[in-house]
Amino acid sequence: MNEVAVKGWIKKHEGYRDKVHIDSQGVPICGWGHALLENTVIPPEVAQIFFQLDFSQAKRDLKSVFELYKLPNIGPTRKAVLLHMLFLLGLEKVGGFEKMLAALQEEDFEKAADEMLNSKWTKQAGERAVEMAGMMRSGRIGT
Repeated sequence: MNEVAVKGWIKKHEGYRDKVHIDSQGVPICGWGHALLENTVIPPEVAQIFFQLDFSQAKRDLKSVFELYKLPNIGPTRKAVLLHMLFLLGLEKVGGFEKMLAALQEEDFEKAADEMLNSKWTKQAGERAVEMAGMMRSGRIGT
């Protein structure tokens, strides 16, 4: 058996998909037929690649937020909070925090933090959201 030939044959028949989709059996798959089943083990090196891709996207989104909303320099800690939110929620959902973003434009960090806490996200993220709002409020890490 020629493994290289078999791999090529499988890839040819599976076809590469760069987006997760549902196969004919109702299973989410990506790549060349990789099933994303509940309890599928993801090796740390694969998880690290996913993390780095997601983090890089969040950094691009952070740049977009500053450009779209014409945000002033809010300091490194508050930028880190926004980056974390973008990593968790994505650009579209962070864009839905209109009152928070308006407060950041005005450098009203108290209001920005209040708006973070006044959201469905806070119910979902729990203590993480409270910690991040504290950091937004103070401009310091871990408050």
